[in-house]
Amino acid sequence: MKRILFLLFVIASLYSKDLKSQAYTIQNYDVNVSINKDGSIDINEIIDLTFEEERRGIKRDVPKKIEINGIKKRTHLSNVSVKDKEYKVLSEGNDNIIRIGNKDKFLTGPQRYELSYTVSNTLIFEEDHIAFQYNVINGWDTTIDHVSYNIELPEDIDIRYNNYVVITGQTGGNERNASITRDGVNIFGESVKPLSPEENITVAIKLPVDYIAKPPPPVPLYKKDKTWLIPLAFIAWFIGFFRRRSKIEIGEISDVHFPPDGFSPAEVGAYYDNKVNTQDIISLLPYWANKGIIKILGSEDPEMNDDLFFSKIKELPHNTPEYEKVIFDALFTNEDMILLSELKNKIYSNTYKSFSKLRKRLKQRELYDEENYRMFHSGKLIWGAAMLVILSVICFINTWIISGILIAVAAITIFIIHFLTPKKSEKGLYILRQLLGLEKFLKDGDPSKTSELLKQDPNYFEKLFPYAIAFGLDQSWMNKMESFDIPPPYWFGYHNPSVGRKPSYGDFSKSFDVPKMKSIFTSQPAAPSSGSTGGGFSGGSAGGGFGGGGSSW
Repeated sequence: MKRILFLLFVIASLYSKDLKSQAYTIQNYDVNVSINKDGSIDINEIIDLTFEEERRGIKRDVPKKIEINGIKKRTHLSNVSVKDKEYKVLSEGNDNIIRIGNKDKFLTGPQRYELSYTVSNTLIFEEDHIAFQYNVINGWDTTIDHVSYNIELPEDIDIRYNNYVVITGQTGGNERNASITRDGVNIFGESVKPLSPEENITVAIKLPVDYIAKPPPPVPLYKKDKTWLIPLAFIAWFIGFFRRRSKIEIGEISDVHFPPDGFSPAEVGAYYDNKVNTQDIISLLPYWANKGIIKILGSEDPEMNDDLFFSKIKELPHNTPEYEKVIFDALFTNEDMILLSELKNKIYSNTYKSFSKLRKRLKQRELYDEENYRMFHSGKLIWGAAMLVILSVICFINTWIISGILIAVAAITIFIIHFLTPKKSEKGLYILRQLLGLEKFLKDGDPSKTSELLKQDPNYFEKLFPYAIAFGLDQSWMNKMESFDIPPPYWFGYHNPSVGRKPSYGDFSKSFDVPKMKSIFTSQPAAPSSGSTGGGFSGGSAGGGFGGGGSSW
C-alpha cells in the first residue's frame, strides 16, 4: 500500500510540474549578443510565446554573481530597455530581475517581448586565453520550440574550430542538440529540437589573451573615497570628548553599615547598577513590611508549596513615590490579602510600568550632572545621530563606502552614548560611594561588626534585608546571618498557624524565594498561536556560463 501511495505521489508531482510548464509556452527565442572591447556585452532578446492561462508577463533573471572554472565575479546590469511594455528591475537574492508586465493586467494568447540590456564583468581572464561562456538559454520553466542566437565579436580574428562550442541539456549535461557556425565576427546557431523545461543552451568561446584589454583592478576603497579620515577623526574626538566630560573619581571605599537616608531599596538597587531590575521592585515588599504597611505570611501546609500571603495593614502615605504606588495598588486592587501564586500572569504590566516610574524618580533626585545630561543624553543628540544616518546614506549612494560606514558607526556611537548612564553629580557621587560601601559590607563585612550592630539594634537584619535584595545579595546575606542565631523578621508569620507554632529563621529563609518572586512578577500569558556556477572553457557543461533563466508571473 505504501509503495502505491508513493507511486501516486510521484506521478502527481510530475503531472503538476507539467501543468505549470504548460501555463505558457515559448515558440521562438532569438538572442543577439555583442561583445564590446571594454569587456561588456550588449544583449538583445526577442521572445515569442503564448499564455495558455492568464499571466501578467514574464520575468528575466540576470545573475549578480557568477562562478566559472572556480573564478568568482560580480556582474553589473545597465541600459535595460523593453519595447512597448511596462517593466521594473528588481533585486532578489543573487539575481537582478527584469519583470515585464503590469501587476493589475492579465494577458492570454500570443505575446512578443523585445528587451535589451548590458552586462559588464562577465569575461574570465585566464593566463593564456579569455573565456566567454554564455547561457543563451538557462533554466526556463517551460518548453521552447525553437532557439536562435548570434554572438558578434568586436573584430575579426582567427579562431580555431575547436575553440568555440555549443552545449545543451540539463544543468551539468554535455549534449549537442544545437548548431554552431562562425562567419567573420559572427558566431551563430540554432536549436535542432525543442527544449524541455529547465534545459540549457550554453556557448563557450576561447579568445586570445590580448584580444580584449583586461580591466584594471578595482580601485581600493580608501583611494576611491578620499574623505573617510574626517568621520574617523570625528569618532575619535567625540569618544575622547565624552570620556573627559564624563570622568569621575570614586576614591577609596570604606564599609558603610546603613543605607543613605531617604532612599528606598528600589532606588538604591536601580542607582547602584544603573538599571532597573525586577529585584529592585521585589525589595519593596520587606521594605513596606518594616514600615508596618503589610505583613508577609507563610504557610505550614506542604501542598501550598511555600506560597506566600501578602496582607495589607494600611495604605501607603500620600507622599509615596509613584513607582511604589503602581505596585502596591496592583497587589491590593480588590482584596487586602493576596497569594503570591495568584499574581502569575497578572502583575507583569504593572511591574514594567513601575520600572519607568522608578527611572523618572531617580532623574528627579539630582543625582546626575545637568550639564552632562544636556550635552550627551538629551533629544538634541538623537537628532544629530539621525542627521548622520542621512549623511551616511548619501555617502553610500555616491559610493563613498568607507565614509558611509564610518559615519554610520559615528551615528551608532552617539546612540549608544545617549543611552549610557549620565555622569554623577556631586550628590550622586556621594550616594554612589555610600552604596558601594554598603554593598561591600553586606558581601564581605567583618562578622564581629555585624554582631555588634545586631546587639545595638535587634531589627538590624530586617532593616538591611530589603537592600540586600536590591544588591542581589539576598541569599548570601540570609545564609551569612543564619550563623548569628537570629529570629525571623517580626513581620513574618504563618497564615492560620497551629497552636503555639511559630516560624523559625530557616522557615523564613526557605519561604522568601526571591528568584520565584521575580519569575511571577514578570510572567506573561502565552501568546495565541496562530547563482550561476559551471565548468571551465573547453566543453564545460550546459548551464555552466553566465546568463540567467526566466519564468512567467
